[in-house]
Amino acid sequence: MALTFGEIMEESVTALCCALCGEGLGAAQGSQGGAVLDLGSGEGRLLQAALEAYPFDVAHGIEIMSLRHQRALLRSCVVESKMRLQLADFRKLPWWHTPDLRVVFCVANLFDEDLMEEVHVGLGRCQAGVFLVLIGNKLCSGGGLLELRQMPIRTSWGDDWARIYHRYDSPLTEMD
Repeated sequence: MALTFGEIMEESVTALCCALCGEGLGAAQGSQGGAVLDLGSGEGRLLQAALEAYPFDVAHGIEIMSLRHQRALLRSCVVESKMRLQLADFRKLPWWHTPDLRVVFCVANLFDEDLMEEVHVGLGRCQAGVFLVLIGNKLCSGGGLLELRQMPIRTSWGDDWARIYHRYDSPLTEMD
């Protein structure tokens, strides 16, 4: 079963969380927990899979499509949830200020160059130590961003690649 409307399969989310641990997730920040964020969270299934795979304290999702957001809200209300969901355009939110942010997921196979630039700039404003898992697209390393690895994943549209990036120096300011 596909996680969501054209996104990654649950076993791939688990594999990505294991890869993040191998790259220092938890150790780099001194403890497990923290926050995970999904830019374009859809119905929230990727976040649910991430919460099952790693002991994040909270999962934040930002989704622009109302129907998908409503479905995620219904799903998160079924049981007590660590999910915090917003109906919004992530380009208009300072998501890089998410408290204790550790990992950002972004399924970006349909993102154009301008939207990818928004992701890159936002990640540049994050604190050092934040990881980005980018599916279906790529960013250039540099400017405090390092591509650590690529790994194959399974998605509802077939096989694809995930790229894991790491934010390694001080963040940009709002004026940069």
